[in-house]
Amino acid sequence: MFKIIKNKSFFIFIFIFLSLIFIFKKNAFAYVNIGIMPYKIVSTHNKKYSYIARSIPLLLSSSLASNDIRIVRYPDLVSYIKGNNINFSSKDFLKLSKHFKINYLIFGRIIKIGDTFILQSNIFSVVRDKIIYRNSIQALGSKFIVNDINRLSNILKKKIVSMHPPKIFLLKNKTTVSVPEVVGGSMFIKQFAKGDDGLVRTAVKEYIIQAISTGKFLSKGIQTVIATRHRIILYNLSISGKLTKLAQHELSPRSNVIYVGFYRISKDHRALIITKAKLGMIISYMLVYKNDSLVKLTKNYNIFLRVMDLPGLGNVIVGQNPISVSPSGRYFNDYVIGQNGYPIGQFGGKTYVYRFNNSTDTLIKTRRLTFYNNITLYGTVYGNIKGNGKNYLLALSNSGNLMIIDNKGKTIYTGQKTYGGSPLQVSVSSFGGDLSSTYADGLIYNIPAQIDGLYHNGKLEIIVLKNYKQAASLHNLNYYIKNSIFSLTWNKVGFYPRWEIKPVTGYSAGFSIFKEGNGLYLSDGIVETPGSMFTKPKSYIAIYKIEN
Repeated sequence: MFKIIKNKSFFIFIFIFLSLIFIFKKNAFAYVNIGIMPYKIVSTHNKKYSYIARSIPLLLSSSLASNDIRIVRYPDLVSYIKGNNINFSSKDFLKLSKHFKINYLIFGRIIKIGDTFILQSNIFSVVRDKIIYRNSIQALGSKFIVNDINRLSNILKKKIVSMHPPKIFLLKNKTTVSVPEVVGGSMFIKQFAKGDDGLVRTAVKEYIIQAISTGKFLSKGIQTVIATRHRIILYNLSISGKLTKLAQHELSPRSNVIYVGFYRISKDHRALIITKAKLGMIISYMLVYKNDSLVKLTKNYNIFLRVMDLPGLGNVIVGQNPISVSPSGRYFNDYVIGQNGYPIGQFGGKTYVYRFNNSTDTLIKTRRLTFYNNITLYGTVYGNIKGNGKNYLLALSNSGNLMIIDNKGKTIYTGQKTYGGSPLQVSVSSFGGDLSSTYADGLIYNIPAQIDGLYHNGKLEIIVLKNYKQAASLHNLNYYIKNSIFSLTWNKVGFYPRWEIKPVTGYSAGFSIFKEGNGLYLSDGIVETPGSMFTKPKSYIAIYKIEN
Protein backbone atom coordinates (compact mmCIF):
# COMPACT_ATOMS: atom_id res chain seq x y z
CA MET A 1 0.00 0.00 0.00
CA PHE A 2 2.82 2.37 0.91
CA LYS A 3 4.64 1.56 -2.37
CA ILE A 4 1.58 2.42 -4.48
CA ILE A 5 1.13 5.77 -2.71
CA LYS A 6 4.82 6.53 -3.17
CA ASN A 7 4.62 5.84 -6.92
CA LYS A 8 1.52 8.01 -7.22
CA SER A 9 3.31 10.85 -5.44
CA PHE A 10 6.24 10.48 -7.78
CA PHE A 11 4.03 10.71 -10.87
CA ILE A 12 2.20 13.71 -9.42
CA PHE A 13 5.54 15.40 -8.77
CA ILE A 14 6.70 14.73 -12.33
CA PHE A 15 3.42 16.03 -13.74
CA ILE A 16 3.64 19.25 -11.71
CA PHE A 17 7.31 19.70 -12.64
CA LEU A 18 6.66 19.25 -16.36
CA SER A 19 3.66 21.57 -16.17
CA LEU A 20 5.77 24.29 -14.57
CA ILE A 21 8.40 23.91 -17.25
CA PHE A 22 5.75 24.18 -19.96
CA ILE A 23 4.21 27.24 -18.33
CA PHE A 24 7.65 28.83 -17.89
CA LYS A 25 8.56 28.21 -21.49
CA LYS A 26 5.22 29.52 -22.69
CA ASN A 27 5.66 32.71 -20.70
CA ALA A 28 9.34 33.01 -21.59
CA PHE A 29 8.80 32.81 -25.30
CA ALA A 30 5.62 34.88 -25.39
CA TYR A 31 6.06 38.13 -27.24
CA VAL A 32 4.92 41.59 -26.21
CA ASN A 33 2.52 43.59 -28.37
CA ILE A 34 3.20 47.32 -28.53
CA GLY A 35 1.20 50.09 -30.15
CA ILE A 36 2.82 53.46 -30.96
CA MET A 37 0.31 56.30 -30.98
CA PRO A 38 0.60 59.46 -33.11
CA TYR A 39 2.72 62.13 -31.42
CA LYS A 40 1.11 65.53 -30.82
CA ILE A 41 2.89 68.75 -31.78
CA VAL A 42 2.72 71.75 -29.44
CA SER A 43 3.80 74.64 -31.66
CA THR A 44 2.32 77.58 -33.50
CA HIS A 45 3.70 75.97 -36.68
CA ASN A 46 2.42 72.44 -36.02
CA LYS A 47 1.62 71.77 -39.70
CA LYS A 48 5.11 72.80 -40.75
CA TYR A 49 6.65 70.20 -38.43
CA SER A 50 4.07 67.46 -38.92
CA TYR A 51 6.65 65.38 -40.82
CA ILE A 52 8.55 64.93 -37.52
CA ALA A 53 5.44 63.57 -35.79
CA ARG A 54 4.83 61.15 -38.68
CA SER A 55 8.44 59.98 -38.65
CA ILE A 56 8.83 59.24 -34.93
CA PRO A 57 6.38 56.29 -34.76
CA LEU A 58 8.05 54.82 -37.86
CA LEU A 59 11.54 55.15 -36.36
CA LEU A 60 10.45 53.76 -32.99
CA SER A 61 8.68 50.83 -34.71
CA SER A 62 11.80 49.98 -36.68
CA SER A 63 14.05 50.14 -33.61
CA LEU A 64 11.75 48.35 -31.14
CA ALA A 65 10.61 45.49 -33.40
CA SER A 66 12.27 42.14 -32.71
CA ASN A 67 11.43 38.46 -32.25
CA ASP A 68 10.17 39.26 -28.75
CA ILE A 69 8.49 42.62 -29.32
CA ARG A 70 5.85 43.00 -32.00
CA ILE A 71 4.62 46.37 -33.17
CA VAL A 72 1.03 46.94 -34.31
CA ARG A 73 0.97 48.38 -37.85
CA TYR A 74 0.86 52.15 -37.50
CA PRO A 75 -1.59 52.68 -40.42
CA ASP A 76 -3.99 50.15 -38.82
CA LEU A 77 -3.70 51.97 -35.50
CA VAL A 78 -4.31 55.38 -37.09
CA SER A 79 -7.28 54.04 -39.04
CA TYR A 80 -8.89 52.62 -35.88
CA ILE A 81 -8.23 55.84 -33.93
CA LYS A 82 -9.92 57.96 -36.59
CA GLY A 83 -12.81 55.56 -37.09
CA ASN A 84 -13.62 55.24 -33.39
CA ASN A 85 -12.85 58.76 -32.09
CA ILE A 86 -10.12 57.49 -29.79
CA ASN A 87 -8.74 60.15 -27.41
CA PHE A 88 -5.77 60.17 -25.07
CA SER A 89 -7.69 58.79 -22.10
CA SER A 90 -7.30 55.65 -20.02
CA LYS A 91 -10.72 54.38 -21.14
CA ASP A 92 -9.89 54.78 -24.83
CA PHE A 93 -6.43 53.30 -24.33
CA LEU A 94 -8.01 50.15 -22.91
CA LYS A 95 -10.49 50.02 -25.81
CA LEU A 96 -7.64 50.34 -28.31
CA SER A 97 -5.55 47.76 -26.48
CA LYS A 98 -8.38 45.24 -26.40
CA HIS A 99 -8.97 45.56 -30.16
CA PHE A 100 -5.30 45.01 -31.10
CA LYS A 101 -4.38 42.81 -28.08
CA ILE A 102 -1.77 45.38 -26.99
CA ASN A 103 0.29 45.07 -23.80
CA TYR A 104 1.79 48.56 -23.87
CA LEU A 105 1.02 51.83 -25.64
CA ILE A 106 3.68 54.43 -26.39
CA PHE A 107 2.56 58.01 -26.97
CA GLY A 108 3.85 61.51 -26.46
CA ARG A 109 4.17 65.03 -27.75
CA ILE A 110 6.69 67.35 -29.37
CA ILE A 111 7.13 70.78 -27.84
CA LYS A 112 8.92 73.54 -29.77
CA ILE A 113 10.49 76.28 -27.65
CA GLY A 114 12.56 78.65 -29.74
CA ASP A 115 14.96 76.52 -31.78
CA THR A 116 14.72 73.59 -29.35
CA PHE A 117 12.45 70.59 -29.81
CA ILE A 118 11.51 68.60 -26.70
CA LEU A 119 10.27 65.07 -27.33
CA GLN A 120 8.25 63.67 -24.43
CA SER A 121 7.35 59.95 -24.46
CA ASN A 122 5.15 57.81 -22.19
CA ILE A 123 4.58 54.08 -21.74
CA PHE A 124 1.03 53.08 -20.79
CA SER A 125 0.62 49.61 -19.22
CA VAL A 126 -2.70 47.96 -20.05
CA VAL A 127 -2.49 45.57 -17.08
CA ARG A 128 -1.79 48.36 -14.59
CA ASP A 129 -4.13 50.80 -16.37
CA LYS A 130 -1.68 53.67 -15.92
CA ILE A 131 1.46 55.32 -17.27
CA ILE A 132 4.46 53.42 -15.93
CA TYR A 133 7.27 55.45 -17.48
CA ARG A 134 7.99 58.95 -18.82
CA ASN A 135 11.00 60.14 -20.80
CA SER A 136 12.12 63.43 -22.33
CA ILE A 137 14.86 64.19 -24.89
CA GLN A 138 15.88 67.45 -26.57
CA ALA A 139 17.11 68.26 -30.08
CA LEU A 140 18.35 71.59 -31.43
CA GLY A 141 16.70 72.53 -34.73
CA SER A 142 14.24 70.56 -36.83
CA LYS A 143 16.78 67.94 -37.93
CA PHE A 144 15.95 65.11 -35.58
CA ILE A 145 18.97 62.84 -35.40
CA VAL A 146 18.07 59.18 -35.98
CA ASN A 147 20.54 58.08 -33.30
CA ASP A 148 18.65 60.18 -30.74
CA ILE A 149 15.47 58.26 -31.53
CA ASN A 150 17.36 54.95 -31.39
CA ARG A 151 18.72 55.81 -27.96
CA LEU A 152 15.18 56.61 -26.86
CA SER A 153 13.95 53.27 -28.23
CA ASN A 154 16.70 51.45 -26.31
CA ILE A 155 15.52 53.10 -23.10
CA LEU A 156 11.89 52.25 -23.82
CA LYS A 157 12.77 48.67 -24.73
CA LYS A 158 14.74 48.11 -21.52
CA LYS A 159 11.80 49.39 -19.48
CA ILE A 160 9.35 47.09 -21.27
CA VAL A 161 11.64 44.05 -21.02
CA SER A 162 12.09 44.73 -17.29
CA MET A 163 8.35 44.19 -16.85
CA HIS A 164 8.75 40.57 -18.06
CA PRO A 165 11.38 38.85 -15.80
CA PRO A 166 11.10 35.38 -17.49
CA LYS A 167 12.28 36.88 -20.77
CA ILE A 168 15.41 38.36 -19.17
CA PHE A 169 16.64 34.90 -18.13
CA LEU A 170 16.53 33.65 -21.69
CA LEU A 171 17.76 36.84 -23.32
CA LYS A 172 20.52 38.02 -21.03
CA ASN A 173 23.22 36.35 -23.16
CA LYS A 174 21.75 37.43 -26.51
CA THR A 175 22.69 40.55 -28.42
CA THR A 176 19.12 40.96 -29.69
CA VAL A 177 18.10 42.73 -26.49
CA SER A 178 19.79 45.92 -27.64
CA VAL A 179 18.82 47.66 -30.84
CA PRO A 180 21.71 48.24 -33.26
CA GLU A 181 22.84 51.84 -33.54
CA VAL A 182 22.44 53.52 -36.90
CA VAL A 183 25.75 53.91 -38.68
CA GLY A 184 26.64 57.54 -39.17
CA GLY A 185 25.37 60.20 -36.79
CA SER A 186 24.76 62.75 -39.52
CA MET A 187 21.73 60.97 -40.98
CA PHE A 188 18.48 62.71 -40.28
CA ILE A 189 15.00 63.16 -41.64
CA LYS A 190 14.97 66.05 -44.08
CA GLN A 191 11.96 68.07 -45.08
CA PHE A 192 11.92 69.53 -48.58
CA ALA A 193 9.36 72.34 -48.50
CA LYS A 194 8.18 74.77 -51.15
CA GLY A 195 10.53 77.75 -51.21
CA ASP A 196 13.49 75.80 -49.79
CA ASP A 197 16.63 75.23 -51.85
CA GLY A 198 15.58 71.59 -52.14
CA LEU A 199 12.70 72.16 -54.54
CA VAL A 200 12.47 73.60 -58.06
CA ARG A 201 9.33 73.33 -60.20
CA THR A 202 9.13 73.37 -63.94
CA ALA A 203 6.33 75.19 -65.72
CA VAL A 204 2.94 73.48 -65.54
CA LYS A 205 2.00 71.52 -68.69
CA GLU A 206 -1.50 70.63 -69.83
CA TYR A 207 -1.09 66.87 -70.01
CA ILE A 208 -1.07 63.85 -67.71
CA ILE A 209 2.36 62.40 -67.02
CA GLN A 210 2.24 58.62 -67.34
CA ALA A 211 5.95 57.88 -66.79
CA ILE A 212 9.21 59.82 -66.47
CA SER A 213 12.96 59.22 -66.82
CA THR A 214 15.78 61.74 -66.40
CA GLY A 215 19.50 61.49 -67.18
CA LYS A 216 22.17 62.03 -69.81
CA PHE A 217 20.47 60.90 -73.01
CA LEU A 218 22.52 63.11 -75.34
CA SER A 219 26.20 64.04 -75.19
CA LYS A 220 25.56 67.38 -73.47
CA GLY A 221 23.33 68.45 -70.61
CA ILE A 222 20.54 66.62 -68.84
CA GLN A 223 17.46 65.35 -70.62
CA THR A 224 14.11 64.14 -69.36
CA VAL A 225 11.59 62.06 -71.24
CA ILE A 226 7.90 62.33 -70.43
CA ALA A 227 5.29 59.79 -71.48
CA THR A 228 1.77 61.17 -71.72
CA ARG A 229 -1.42 59.50 -72.91
CA HIS A 230 -0.78 60.63 -76.48
CA ARG A 231 2.98 61.03 -77.02
CA ILE A 232 6.55 60.64 -75.85
CA ILE A 233 8.29 64.01 -75.33
CA LEU A 234 12.05 64.55 -75.00
CA TYR A 235 13.17 67.73 -73.20
CA ASN A 236 16.41 69.38 -72.21
CA LEU A 237 16.11 69.94 -68.46
CA SER A 238 18.05 72.57 -66.52
CA ILE A 239 18.52 72.47 -62.77
CA SER A 240 16.74 75.83 -62.65
CA GLY A 241 13.58 74.08 -63.87
CA LYS A 242 13.60 75.21 -67.49
CA LEU A 243 12.24 72.72 -70.04
CA THR A 244 13.27 72.94 -73.69
CA LYS A 245 11.44 70.62 -76.04
CA LEU A 246 13.69 68.65 -78.40
CA ALA A 247 11.36 66.14 -80.06
CA GLN A 248 8.25 64.06 -79.61
CA HIS A 249 6.93 60.71 -80.77
CA GLU A 250 3.21 60.35 -81.39
CA LEU A 251 1.49 57.33 -79.86
CA SER A 252 -1.27 55.38 -81.56
CA PRO A 253 -4.78 55.87 -80.11
CA ARG A 254 -5.67 54.06 -76.85
CA SER A 255 -2.04 53.55 -75.88
CA ASN A 256 -1.16 53.49 -72.19
CA VAL A 257 2.58 53.93 -71.46
CA ILE A 258 3.65 52.21 -68.27
CA TYR A 259 7.44 52.59 -68.49
CA VAL A 260 10.15 54.77 -70.11
CA GLY A 261 13.89 54.45 -69.53
CA PHE A 262 17.34 55.26 -70.96
CA TYR A 263 19.67 52.57 -72.27
CA ARG A 264 23.16 52.88 -73.80
CA ILE A 265 23.23 51.10 -77.20
CA SER A 266 26.78 52.13 -78.13
CA LYS A 267 29.68 54.14 -76.74
CA ASP A 268 28.15 57.52 -77.57
CA HIS A 269 24.49 56.75 -78.16
CA ARG A 270 21.48 55.99 -75.97
CA ALA A 271 17.98 54.85 -76.77
CA LEU A 272 14.62 55.14 -75.05
CA ILE A 273 12.90 51.96 -73.94
CA ILE A 274 9.11 52.21 -74.12
CA THR A 275 6.61 49.73 -72.71
CA LYS A 276 2.92 50.37 -73.24
CA ALA A 277 -0.39 48.54 -73.10
CA LYS A 278 -2.84 48.77 -75.98
CA LEU A 279 -6.15 46.91 -76.31
CA GLY A 280 -5.06 44.23 -73.88
CA MET A 281 -1.64 43.72 -75.48
CA ILE A 282 1.81 44.59 -74.13
CA ILE A 283 4.02 46.40 -76.67
CA SER A 284 7.66 47.40 -76.15
CA TYR A 285 10.23 48.98 -78.45
CA MET A 286 13.21 51.37 -78.64
CA LEU A 287 13.36 54.99 -79.82
CA VAL A 288 16.47 56.98 -80.83
CA TYR A 289 17.02 60.71 -81.33
CA LYS A 290 17.94 61.32 -84.97
CA ASN A 291 17.68 64.45 -87.11
CA ASP A 292 15.81 66.31 -84.35
CA SER A 293 13.22 63.52 -84.17
CA LEU A 294 12.46 60.43 -82.11
CA VAL A 295 12.33 57.44 -84.45
CA LYS A 296 11.73 53.75 -83.82
CA LEU A 297 14.88 51.66 -83.68
CA THR A 298 13.44 48.19 -83.12
CA LYS A 299 10.34 46.26 -83.98
CA ASN A 300 7.56 45.75 -81.44
CA TYR A 301 8.09 43.16 -78.72
CA ASN A 302 5.15 41.68 -76.79
CA ILE A 303 7.02 41.66 -73.49
CA PHE A 304 7.43 44.00 -70.53
CA LEU A 305 10.78 45.81 -70.75
CA ARG A 306 12.69 47.70 -68.09
CA VAL A 307 16.27 48.96 -67.67
CA MET A 308 17.77 47.72 -64.39
CA ASP A 309 21.08 48.00 -62.55
CA LEU A 310 21.84 44.40 -61.55
CA PRO A 311 24.83 43.32 -59.43
CA GLY A 312 27.63 42.04 -61.65
CA LEU A 313 25.80 42.99 -64.84
CA GLY A 314 25.42 46.76 -64.60
CA ASN A 315 22.64 48.46 -66.56
CA VAL A 316 20.84 45.82 -68.61
CA ILE A 317 17.54 45.44 -70.43
CA VAL A 318 15.23 43.08 -68.55
CA GLY A 319 12.24 41.55 -70.32
CA GLN A 320 9.31 39.64 -68.87
CA ASN A 321 6.65 37.58 -70.61
CA PRO A 322 3.04 38.58 -69.82
CA ILE A 323 0.84 35.79 -68.48
CA SER A 324 -2.85 35.24 -67.86
CA VAL A 325 -4.04 36.41 -64.49
CA SER A 326 -6.94 36.06 -62.09
CA PRO A 327 -9.23 38.93 -61.06
CA SER A 328 -8.26 41.15 -58.16
CA GLY A 329 -9.01 44.53 -56.64
CA ARG A 330 -8.02 47.79 -58.29
CA TYR A 331 -7.49 50.39 -55.63
CA PHE A 332 -4.87 51.27 -53.06
CA ASN A 333 -5.70 52.63 -49.61
CA ASP A 334 -2.86 53.29 -47.19
CA TYR A 335 -5.09 52.75 -44.14
CA VAL A 336 -6.63 49.35 -44.91
CA ILE A 337 -4.39 46.31 -45.27
CA GLY A 338 -5.37 44.15 -48.20
CA GLN A 339 -7.48 46.86 -49.81
CA ASN A 340 -5.01 47.19 -52.63
CA GLY A 341 -5.29 44.32 -55.08
CA TYR A 342 -2.32 44.60 -57.44
CA PRO A 343 -0.48 41.43 -56.51
CA ILE A 344 3.15 40.53 -56.95
CA GLY A 345 3.48 38.27 -60.01
CA GLN A 346 0.03 39.18 -61.23
CA PHE A 347 0.96 39.65 -64.87
CA GLY A 348 4.64 38.66 -64.99
CA GLY A 349 6.02 35.40 -66.36
CA LYS A 350 9.54 34.19 -67.19
CA THR A 351 12.11 36.96 -67.07
CA TYR A 352 15.32 37.32 -69.10
CA VAL A 353 18.20 39.72 -69.68
CA TYR A 354 18.23 41.01 -73.26
CA ARG A 355 21.20 42.26 -75.31
CA PHE A 356 20.89 44.86 -78.05
CA ASN A 357 22.36 43.82 -81.40
CA ASN A 358 23.72 46.92 -83.20
CA SER A 359 23.97 45.24 -86.59
CA THR A 360 20.35 44.07 -86.73
CA ASP A 361 18.67 46.59 -84.36
CA THR A 362 17.09 43.72 -82.45
CA LEU A 363 16.96 42.44 -78.88
CA ILE A 364 18.52 39.05 -78.18
CA LYS A 365 17.48 36.96 -75.19
CA THR A 366 20.41 35.86 -72.98
CA ARG A 367 20.27 34.64 -69.39
CA ARG A 368 17.14 33.94 -67.36
CA LEU A 369 16.57 35.74 -64.06
CA THR A 370 15.19 33.02 -61.80
CA PHE A 371 14.77 35.38 -58.85
CA TYR A 372 11.86 36.95 -60.73
CA ASN A 373 9.75 33.80 -60.68
CA ASN A 374 6.12 34.93 -60.21
CA ILE A 375 7.25 38.45 -59.37
CA THR A 376 6.07 41.48 -61.30
CA LEU A 377 8.96 43.21 -63.07
CA TYR A 378 7.93 46.70 -61.96
CA GLY A 379 8.09 47.99 -58.39
CA THR A 380 11.24 46.04 -57.48
CA VAL A 381 14.93 46.50 -56.62
CA TYR A 382 17.55 43.72 -56.70
CA GLY A 383 20.80 43.98 -54.79
CA ASN A 384 22.55 43.90 -51.42
CA ILE A 385 19.44 45.14 -49.59
CA LYS A 386 20.50 44.03 -46.10
CA GLY A 387 24.18 45.00 -46.40
CA ASN A 388 25.37 41.45 -45.62
CA GLY A 389 26.98 40.73 -49.00
CA LYS A 390 23.98 38.74 -50.25
CA ASN A 391 21.59 39.84 -52.99
CA TYR A 392 17.85 39.97 -52.36
CA LEU A 393 14.80 41.10 -54.26
CA LEU A 394 12.78 43.94 -52.73
CA ALA A 395 9.18 44.30 -53.89
CA LEU A 396 5.81 45.71 -52.87
CA SER A 397 3.27 43.30 -51.44
CA ASN A 398 -0.44 43.28 -52.30
CA SER A 399 -1.03 45.87 -49.60
CA GLY A 400 1.93 48.13 -50.36
CA ASN A 401 4.25 46.65 -47.72
CA LEU A 402 7.95 46.26 -48.56
CA MET A 403 8.97 42.60 -48.90
CA ILE A 404 12.48 41.11 -48.97
CA ILE A 405 12.66 37.88 -51.00
CA ASP A 406 15.68 35.56 -50.99
CA ASN A 407 17.17 33.67 -53.95
CA LYS A 408 14.87 30.72 -53.23
CA GLY A 409 11.77 32.85 -53.64
CA LYS A 410 10.99 32.88 -49.91
CA THR A 411 9.72 36.10 -48.33
CA ILE A 412 11.98 36.69 -45.31
CA TYR A 413 10.71 40.13 -44.30
CA THR A 414 7.49 42.13 -44.64
CA GLY A 415 7.52 45.73 -43.40
CA GLN A 416 4.71 47.40 -41.48
CA LYS A 417 4.69 50.73 -43.31
CA THR A 418 2.73 50.93 -46.55
CA TYR A 419 3.91 52.63 -49.73
CA GLY A 420 2.82 52.66 -53.36
CA GLY A 421 -0.50 53.70 -54.76
CA SER A 422 0.08 53.56 -58.51
CA PRO A 423 -2.01 55.69 -60.89
CA LEU A 424 -1.09 53.41 -63.81
CA GLN A 425 -3.35 50.61 -64.96
CA VAL A 426 -3.07 48.00 -67.68
CA SER A 427 -5.64 45.80 -69.41
CA VAL A 428 -4.50 42.18 -69.72
CA SER A 429 -5.75 38.76 -70.79
CA SER A 430 -9.21 37.92 -69.49
CA PHE A 431 -9.63 34.25 -70.36
CA GLY A 432 -7.66 31.22 -71.45
CA GLY A 433 -4.52 33.20 -72.14
CA ASP A 434 -6.09 34.82 -75.23
CA LEU A 435 -5.44 38.52 -75.73
CA SER A 436 -8.54 40.66 -75.38
CA SER A 437 -9.51 42.69 -78.45
CA THR A 438 -10.99 45.60 -76.49
CA TYR A 439 -10.59 47.08 -73.03
CA ALA A 440 -14.05 45.81 -72.15
CA ASP A 441 -12.94 42.22 -72.75
CA GLY A 442 -9.85 42.53 -70.56
CA LEU A 443 -9.19 42.84 -66.85
CA ILE A 444 -7.72 46.07 -65.52
CA TYR A 445 -4.84 46.00 -62.99
CA ASN A 446 -2.64 48.50 -61.25
CA ILE A 447 1.04 48.63 -62.16
CA PRO A 448 3.04 48.42 -58.88
CA ALA A 449 4.37 51.79 -57.73
CA GLN A 450 8.00 52.62 -58.39
CA ILE A 451 10.91 51.55 -56.20
CA ASP A 452 14.53 52.42 -56.96
CA GLY A 453 17.93 51.90 -55.40
CA LEU A 454 20.63 54.46 -54.60
CA TYR A 455 24.10 53.62 -53.28
CA HIS A 456 25.17 56.08 -50.58
CA ASN A 457 28.61 55.67 -48.96
CA GLY A 458 28.65 52.05 -50.11
CA LYS A 459 25.22 51.29 -48.63
CA LEU A 460 22.09 50.68 -50.68
CA GLU A 461 19.24 53.10 -49.99
CA ILE A 462 15.73 52.37 -51.17
CA ILE A 463 13.81 55.22 -52.78
CA VAL A 464 10.06 54.63 -52.86
CA LEU A 465 7.10 56.84 -53.67
CA LYS A 466 3.79 56.98 -51.87
CA ASN A 467 0.53 58.33 -53.21
CA TYR A 468 -1.97 59.06 -50.45
CA LYS A 469 -5.72 58.60 -50.12
CA GLN A 470 -7.71 58.33 -53.28
CA ALA A 471 -10.35 61.01 -53.57
CA ALA A 472 -13.67 59.32 -52.85
CA SER A 473 -15.47 60.82 -55.84
CA LEU A 474 -12.71 60.02 -58.32
CA HIS A 475 -11.90 56.34 -57.75
CA ASN A 476 -12.35 55.47 -61.40
CA LEU A 477 -9.58 57.91 -62.32
CA ASN A 478 -7.23 56.46 -59.69
CA TYR A 479 -6.59 59.99 -58.47
CA TYR A 480 -4.64 60.60 -55.26
CA ILE A 481 -4.78 63.81 -53.26
CA LYS A 482 -1.06 64.07 -52.35
CA ASN A 483 2.27 62.29 -52.73
CA SER A 484 5.65 61.95 -51.07
CA ILE A 485 8.95 60.15 -51.65
CA PHE A 486 11.05 58.40 -49.01
CA SER A 487 14.66 57.25 -48.78
CA LEU A 488 14.95 54.13 -46.62
CA THR A 489 17.95 52.18 -45.30
CA TRP A 490 18.05 48.72 -43.72
CA ASN A 491 19.27 48.74 -40.09
CA LYS A 492 19.25 44.98 -39.30
CA VAL A 493 15.70 45.19 -37.95
CA GLY A 494 13.77 46.99 -40.66
CA PHE A 495 13.82 50.03 -42.92
CA TYR A 496 14.26 53.47 -41.39
CA PRO A 497 14.02 56.77 -43.30
CA ARG A 498 17.08 58.85 -44.12
CA TRP A 499 14.89 61.56 -45.54
CA GLU A 500 11.38 62.30 -46.67
CA ILE A 501 10.12 64.71 -49.27
CA LYS A 502 7.29 66.72 -47.79
CA PRO A 503 3.93 65.69 -49.35
CA VAL A 504 2.70 67.90 -52.18
CA THR A 505 -0.72 68.12 -53.81
CA GLY A 506 -1.40 65.69 -56.65
CA TYR A 507 -0.05 62.22 -57.37
CA SER A 508 3.38 61.09 -58.50
CA ALA A 509 3.60 59.28 -61.84
CA GLY A 510 7.17 58.24 -61.05
CA PHE A 511 10.59 59.63 -60.24
CA SER A 512 14.14 59.46 -61.55
CA ILE A 513 17.54 59.91 -59.88
CA PHE A 514 20.27 61.62 -61.91
CA LYS A 515 23.65 63.34 -61.56
CA GLU A 516 24.64 66.78 -62.80
CA GLY A 517 28.17 67.98 -62.05
CA ASN A 518 28.93 67.04 -58.45
CA GLY A 519 25.26 67.09 -57.46
CA LEU A 520 22.76 64.27 -57.07
CA TYR A 521 19.15 65.10 -57.96
CA LEU A 522 15.70 63.56 -58.02
CA SER A 523 13.04 64.50 -60.58
CA ASP A 524 9.43 63.75 -59.63
CA GLY A 525 6.68 63.72 -62.27
CA ILE A 526 3.64 65.18 -60.50
CA VAL A 527 0.11 65.26 -61.87
CA GLU A 528 -1.41 68.19 -60.02
CA THR A 529 -4.85 67.42 -61.47
CA PRO A 530 -5.90 64.86 -64.11
CA GLY A 531 -8.53 67.24 -65.49
CA SER A 532 -12.16 66.54 -66.33
CA MET A 533 -14.78 67.30 -68.96
CA PHE A 534 -14.60 70.96 -67.95
CA THR A 535 -10.96 71.41 -66.90
CA LYS A 536 -7.57 70.69 -68.43
CA PRO A 537 -4.98 68.42 -66.77
CA LYS A 538 -1.96 69.98 -65.08
CA SER A 539 1.43 68.32 -64.63
CA TYR A 540 4.92 69.49 -63.74
CA ILE A 541 8.35 68.14 -62.74
CA ALA A 542 9.67 68.82 -59.25
CA ILE A 543 13.47 68.72 -58.89
CA TYR A 544 15.09 68.00 -55.52
CA LYS A 545 18.77 68.10 -54.67
CA ILE A 546 19.82 65.14 -52.56
CA GLU A 547 22.54 65.89 -50.02
CA ASN A 548 25.52 63.54 -50.08
